Amino acid sequence: MIYVLFISAFIIIVLQHLFFWKSYKKPIARNGDFRIYAHRGYTGEAPDNTKESIDAAIKKGYGWVEIDIVSTKDNVVVCSHNFDLEKETDGLGYIYNHNYKSLKCLNIKSYNKSKNYKIPKLVDVLNLYGHKINYNIEIKVKNIFDLTTAKNLSGLLKNCPDIRPVISSFSPLAVIYFKIFRKNLKTAFIIDNPKNLWIGEIINSGERNYSDWLRRQQSISYIFKEESEKLFEENNLEDLFKCKRGHPIILKRFLGGDISLETFVIFDIIFSFSEKFDEKLLDPVWETVSMKIKKYKPFLSINVFNFKKILRKMVSV
Repeated sequence: MIYVLFISAFIIIVLQHLFFWKSYKKPIARNGDFRIYAHRGYTGEAPDNTKESIDAAIKKGYGWVEIDIVSTKDNVVVCSHNFDLEKETDGLGYIYNHNYKSLKCLNIKSYNKSKNYKIPKLVDVLNLYGHKINYNIEIKVKNIFDLTTAKNLSGLLKNCPDIRPVISSFSPLAVIYFKIFRKNLKTAFIIDNPKNLWIGEIINSGERNYSDWLRRQQSISYIFKEESEKLFEENNLEDLFKCKRGHPIILKRFLGGDISLETFVIFDIIFSFSEKFDEKLLDPVWETVSMKIKKYKPFLSINVFNFKKILRKMVSV
């Protein structure tokens, strides 16, 4: 049942994004916000995600450590970057098909042949190092709908109330899970492709965008009439779509926030100006706006005749 709820919530939030995509305007980092992480511990002295690598990071003076986690068959959260045991250990198969007891006898591959490194339990790491270092715990998943490790981690952290890690993941559902059920913890959505940045926007602003969208849908005729009246106070209809000098007036008014996306799209539905703009405007600004129109238009259900009627009272259409 919980999977159905999460899938439904995710679909709804994706649709919200399709309606209101916003560029990422926040700086990547501000003065004082930089954090230097020991990625999977200090791996120059020990294998990834081992107690020894975390211990080395602390001794080297790192303030933060990033740890990857996965779950075993018996729902023990362990520190590992891979599910595939052959990639990191002398074992076979996948971690999620093994109980933790069977993992304890495995050795992690290392350039240091004189020492045996083991896959640690996350709870042991947190109990051992406590507040000696801050934690960024990255949840690894088998597939986009896998919440096993997210739920196991949430339960584990309830028994470690003094530890307040940052929870990160490439999985949007795992991040959403913690934003809903563990609001006191900071979360981070990781991307490996800038084109996927919109997913982070979904997670951060989906609820606000949905409220704004719902409000506008309920009063879209009023908003269109009000914004159109202001638009025609200073401009003639034929001048709105001229591309002779830079951006057309209607595009400038949209970019300036004088008209909403709904009004802008309704004008395009009536006058089909975007096809002309696609030919005339070759700059990245119009490319972004054009994408917004294409995304939003299929979801804008309106009676075009009613909106033409509104315009006829102002200008001759």
